[in-house]
Amino acid sequence: MYGQLDYKPEHAQAPWTVSYFLCRDLALPDLTPAQASARGQALKQMKNEVHDLTDAQLKILSAIARGLPADTVDLVSDLYIALAHLRLPDAQRKEREALITTTLDAYFQGTPALPGVTAGISHISLLAPLVPDAFLESMVRSQAARLHMVSMAQPPWATCCAELVKSLDTLMGALGIETQTKEEHLLLSACFTRPQAERPMFLELLALAARHRLAGAVRSTGAALLNAGLLVASEGDILVSVLQDCTAANLDGSMQTDIDQIVANQVALGRATDSARAQMVIEATIDAVRAGVPLGAKVQECNQAAIAAANQVWSQQLLRMTPQRLRLRNTLPQAPDQRKNDDTSSPPDLDPVNTWSVNKLVQWIGGPISDKEPQPLDRKAIVAKEKTARQEARVKTRMPEKIARTDLDLTEADIGFTVQNGLGTYADFCIWEIERSKSLINDSTAMHACMDLLAPLQRVRDGLEPDDRKVRSLLYRADVAIGLLRKDIHVMAVDARTRQRFAEQLQMALTREQMVEGKRHGGVIGCRLSRGDWPWVAEQYHRRWLPWTGQITIDGVPQPMQPDQALGLYVTGKSLSGHEFDVSVHLWQRKPGRHSAPGTGRAPYAPMNTEDWIDTLIPCTVLHVPSAG
Repeated sequence: MYGQLDYKPEHAQAPWTVSYFLCRDLALPDLTPAQASARGQALKQMKNEVHDLTDAQLKILSAIARGLPADTVDLVSDLYIALAHLRLPDAQRKEREALITTTLDAYFQGTPALPGVTAGISHISLLAPLVPDAFLESMVRSQAARLHMVSMAQPPWATCCAELVKSLDTLMGALGIETQTKEEHLLLSACFTRPQAERPMFLELLALAARHRLAGAVRSTGAALLNAGLLVASEGDILVSVLQDCTAANLDGSMQTDIDQIVANQVALGRATDSARAQMVIEATIDAVRAGVPLGAKVQECNQAAIAAANQVWSQQLLRMTPQRLRLRNTLPQAPDQRKNDDTSSPPDLDPVNTWSVNKLVQWIGGPISDKEPQPLDRKAIVAKEKTARQEARVKTRMPEKIARTDLDLTEADIGFTVQNGLGTYADFCIWEIERSKSLINDSTAMHACMDLLAPLQRVRDGLEPDDRKVRSLLYRADVAIGLLRKDIHVMAVDARTRQRFAEQLQMALTREQMVEGKRHGGVIGCRLSRGDWPWVAEQYHRRWLPWTGQITIDGVPQPMQPDQALGLYVTGKSLSGHEFDVSVHLWQRKPGRHSAPGTGRAPYAPMNTEDWIDTLIPCTVLHVPSAG
């Protein structure tokens, strides 16, 4: 579901924040007469404000009002969130409810039907629909684990879990974890946040961890998770990943430095996942506000103010790219060197006009730039659309009338230059990618096909091919040829520790980088690899989603990413800066009319959703992989 937004442009790194419902209670609250009366008043307000409430909806809202935590401050807003769930399209609503049911079944099917447990399951099911989609499964898992653990005091339940608890006690003793400690609590939580079917595998993992003497890994993980603010299920997932990584790398208790690196990486990934989920809630809420979903006066006012503040930033960005800048760039023989560092071996950053041209071209096409059978662009319609957008931006930014009178609109000639510039920038990327792939594979049908395309691509880059439909078809053939070339390069076996070391260092390097549209330089990933490592790195990280970044610098100005923008990794064939190869971050754009997430999963580095999202090929940073020899 949705949340309450806030937007503070002065917080450059994270201007968006969102508050949302997460229930941690397992039973109906004990209410004072005043609290019970307040819930009745909230329901009365809902009936007065929502005139088409059905009896069935009102019955469910009444149950939810009774079940909301005793300390709930804004009852009406929570009831509006519940109503938003009830009024989803049937298929979407049933899908959410089925997720809640199947998740709980995985924890409680076949267990004793004790009154307290049954009531707890009902309470979780009652309030879970208020939770945003991005946190829904993790929250239900966390609640299920809590219910399991608090039910241990009941003899029938303790008997049901006796064998599991006995195994846990034995393994924790073998691991060297003392009772009544935060480490014991973390291990218990990790076990009970696994569905029943996965608990035997968790016990096997603990047995392996005991043989590797990994008590230090549990302690380090527990310390790193203090005050992290993560859900119980997320904490359990992190511990499981830490133990899996440590055992896969054959670490033991004497290798605490290596263990701590794995812990730091997995906790960082866990935090990134949490940030990504919050970003999804922000985007879903923005979509809901734009769609007119009623969320109550208080939340609606906050959300509209936050979106208006973000729109102000986006409108200012739109107006910064003036027709005069486009025309000046058109008179230059080549893009000026935008390099901001002293690394002369790196290629220059893209000029803002280049990145703007590519972004606009993707928007005008409403799909990928490269196309097997492209349709003609309606330049007159584009001129009209851009004129309207600039007029609206002038109003939103309160542009002074004197300046507004001199602010020009785009002409058809400007559109033509933008199209040519965007196509040339795309062709330039294809040329680079082919050139960088030469060192990976020299003699193959795919490589010969790529080499045959170099000359026509260079004509496009140099602005010598005026037919944009012909060019887009050529770029499509180049994309296909490059894709086939990458498939010709086979993955070699590599040890788990090398993979883990690279994952740790990549995460650290990404955390340090500022994302800047058009940036073609960046830091070094602190893990030396050889040419033979490229295939597995590409397999694991190419076209993978970076969901935790919500801000990007465009034309020198930091600003929030728009809901239809995302960042994804791109593993290049060869580094042009003297390193082995590069891992770039590209800007992606969602196709018009689509609403799906950028990734096929919610976790960091999930494969990009190429069905609904387009890689613009615009770099936002380029990380370098140093050579092992």
